[in-house]
Amino acid sequence: MSEKRERRGTVDLASTSRDSDRLGNEPESPPEGPLLQTGLLPRAASGTKVRQDAFERLYDLAPVGYLALDPKGIIYQANRLASELLGRPKHQLIHLAFSQFICDEDRARYFETLERVCTTGCPPRHGGELRLEPREGKYFYVHFQVASLQYSRAPAGWLVVFTDIDERRRERALLQENLILNGINRILQEALVCQTSEELGGLCLEVAEKTTGSRCGFIGEINNEGILDTLAISRGGQIACRLDSAGGHRWLGAGPEVHGLCSRVLLNGKGFFSNSPASHPDSIGVPDGHPPLQAFLGVPLLDGDVVMGLVALANREGGYTDNDRQTLEAITPAMVQAFKYKRAEDALRHSEQRYRALIDASSQAIFRMSPDFKEMRELHGGSFIADTKQPNRDWMSDYIHPDDASSLQEVIDSAVRSGNVVELEHRVRRADGTLGWVFSRAVPMRNAAGEIEEWFGAASDVTQRKLAEQAVKKSRDELELRVRQRTAELQESNQALRREIAQRERMEKDLREAEERFREVLETSLHVSYRRDLKTDRYDYISPRILELCGYEPDEIHAMSTEEILALIHADDRQRVEQMLAEATQLGKERTKLEYRFKHKDGSYRWLSHLLAVVKDEEGNPVYQVGSILDSTEQKTAEKALQISERRLRLLSAKLLVSQEEERKRISLEVHDSISSSLSAIKIGLENLLEQVGGNREDSRVIESLLLLTRQTMEEARRIMSALRPSILDDLGLIPAIDSFCRSFQRLHKDILIEQRIDIQEGDLPENLKIIIYRIMQEALHNVAKHSRADFVALSLGRRSAAFELTIEDNGGGFDLDAVLAREDAERGLGLTSMRERAEFSGGTCTIESSPGHGTIIRASWPV
Repeated sequence: MSEKRERRGTVDLASTSRDSDRLGNEPESPPEGPLLQTGLLPRAASGTKVRQDAFERLYDLAPVGYLALDPKGIIYQANRLASELLGRPKHQLIHLAFSQFICDEDRARYFETLERVCTTGCPPRHGGELRLEPREGKYFYVHFQVASLQYSRAPAGWLVVFTDIDERRRERALLQENLILNGINRILQEALVCQTSEELGGLCLEVAEKTTGSRCGFIGEINNEGILDTLAISRGGQIACRLDSAGGHRWLGAGPEVHGLCSRVLLNGKGFFSNSPASHPDSIGVPDGHPPLQAFLGVPLLDGDVVMGLVALANREGGYTDNDRQTLEAITPAMVQAFKYKRAEDALRHSEQRYRALIDASSQAIFRMSPDFKEMRELHGGSFIADTKQPNRDWMSDYIHPDDASSLQEVIDSAVRSGNVVELEHRVRRADGTLGWVFSRAVPMRNAAGEIEEWFGAASDVTQRKLAEQAVKKSRDELELRVRQRTAELQESNQALRREIAQRERMEKDLREAEERFREVLETSLHVSYRRDLKTDRYDYISPRILELCGYEPDEIHAMSTEEILALIHADDRQRVEQMLAEATQLGKERTKLEYRFKHKDGSYRWLSHLLAVVKDEEGNPVYQVGSILDSTEQKTAEKALQISERRLRLLSAKLLVSQEEERKRISLEVHDSISSSLSAIKIGLENLLEQVGGNREDSRVIESLLLLTRQTMEEARRIMSALRPSILDDLGLIPAIDSFCRSFQRLHKDILIEQRIDIQEGDLPENLKIIIYRIMQEALHNVAKHSRADFVALSLGRRSAAFELTIEDNGGGFDLDAVLAREDAERGLGLTSMRERAEFSGGTCTIESSPGHGTIIRASWPV
């Protein structure tokens, strides 16, 4: 028997390892348990290779959370869903106690479950519901199952499986609410037709047992002597119980000597349950002949804060939950109202009987009327109607409510004609001026001749009864309305459930179709997809396109080791590829891109573009390598041709730029040597001629105008020569040329201030860069004057790290760089393009930063 109980309370690792392998999570012992060893993947490969690829993440994508705990309840394994539900990464869950995530109110039930699994040999799937709280989160409900793990019959901890049931719980809560409302409706409806309190108690107990799934129970009421009278006991309890219960269940009252589960409910005024009642601290056991208690649930019957009694249920299959307690507590107020209604109905019925007896003898209000009932001769109103000692013929208007006068008169006329007794309920004006209801009964007093001499009657105050009847009628109307409303809500809920089921069926269909599409895409893709098991160092899946890519069949690749495959990589690429693969595996990189040459089966080499990722287990250890490979030979050939073309274009552009500057220099020298010399000679001749003319004013004016034009032409020639090739650049160097240009620029644009920061010596600059730097500076300042609306420019030239850098920054209005460069018209930024091309053709870079309202920065740099 002990060996059988041990098998029921534990899980054999041979079976759990199969489940663990199926979820991609290897058990820690024994160490041999990979997916391939179980034979699952080879069998799946025979059906479809695509599904094999999904096994790599099956464990993390499992729809339940898995936790493996050591014997102390410390987590040492967790899957992704468990990590997400608990709100922490898997590596942070390790070495934490699972109990710290459990709500305080549910923690005892969790440990109780562990104890029951150990001591009573419960099946491995025993569990229940818990509330968990992730880090910085709110409580949510899960359904959990616990199994005891053992290796070679030695305890090794626990396996906890839990599922988020918040949505399911809401659905169940809705169904439970419907069950509760149906139970309440039944109690309140049938309470109206129950003849006795015992019959009503049986009805309430039947509803409580049906709602909670209990096998037996009883309802008790505390009488004035402190004895718990049994109002109802279930049929199952009557059959099982062999005790003489004539004396009832004694409640001892308050005090430290009180014990027992029912006494706890009555003393505390709160419901509670226990699924191990025999071991509960308040338990005093059961006497001989009492049915055994496997589970207990008790809830007090409360009238406000007063404990009237309790409902005690027992032996629900699987035990009780807090939901059962809440359900029963939701029903008990209806029971209390039903019992109070029955008491009130019984009291009302007894009161009416007493009133009738008193009326036959001496009523509270006694009156005498004339034979024709038109004159009230005497009225003793008791405590509710004003007395009258004198005959009163206006009694109808003085005492009777106007709305009841006609009906009362009809009854009186009929009685006077027939001589029958008058009985009627009507409204009267009471002594305090308020209206009340009375039941009036009058009998004729006859003489010896049988003639009516007078009427003698009595009236009893039935105001409270009428108010109670009106309240009952109102309650019945409200109950009927609530039943109709709840019925409509239930119908709507059923419709919603049917819609949800249909939606889920559509989602499952869409998922199957998506899987089929994914399989087709994978098979027809230009990429080669694969998965390599890092433990066995073998490729357990390769898509069929490998034959077209490398010339090898998938089975041939399956048989190769990593070393054999690396040997097919070009010798110049092999070391780099090996190093990147090792780093990707050791560091567990999620994405690594490789490009290398691979030897085709026909002996030729092809460029491959290889994208891979490493998949880790729950402990962070790499277990699989997955990736895709694409033939990039044509792309590499095109890239190489493009690089050669770009180098040639750059060289040609550089030569063109040098030629352009040399041509400008030549033209500048030509202008200087020919035009400038000729203009100088003309100027000297005109000056001499002006002296010879002397006092001839008309000739002097002509010569002076010619002399002015000659001087202007000489200035224009100098400007053209400077624009073509500034002579100061060749004579003195770049730095003086920059300073000269800036001074000339400020003379022309007096509203723009230029600040120069030159942090380099003339000899540090290569000769071929000087004219490039000058031209970029020249173009940038022209743009500032033409477009920027700036009043300050910072110009700097220096050596920054391993580069010469020219920076020109203004405080102007700025512009949208992308919009300017995108133009195709004459307004397109040709100057900006020219600066970039000069820098790039000379081996440097030029960047332009600008935005509307924030000025412009032009930065050109050349490597040293």
